[in-house]
Amino acid sequence: MKSIRLTEKYLKIIFSNQSLDGLEAIFEPDLQFRGPFFEGNSAKEYIDSLQQSPFGNISYHLLKSYGDSSSACVLFSFSAHGLTDVPMAVFTTIQNDKIASIRLIFDTQVFLSKFDKSRE
Repeated sequence: MKSIRLTEKYLKIIFSNQSLDGLEAIFEPDLQFRGPFFEGNSAKEYIDSLQQSPFGNISYHLLKSYGDSSSACVLFSFSAHGLTDVPMAVFTTIQNDKIASIRLIFDTQVFLSKFDKSRE
């Protein structure tokens, strides 16, 4: 299903620890992104935010993908900077064969606890 392939391609680009150039080709220009730490109203705004806050060495493990012709849900575990196997879900909607919206969901407490401990 194209919605799942596009969503998984998005994750591969994000987690490749390389260039984010491929994102523009799979995003609608007016992409709506909603996540716990960032919200954006265009593909450019979201990509710029990713480039300003490089992740460093990150990885993910795909757990399960669901989808239909216009949306997808991908469940995965995230690892980075001493965090391992943090469960996350990304929901996307597809328009014109591109990702039109992204909703990223995860428990922010894991990240906030890690950040607070690093200040001690």
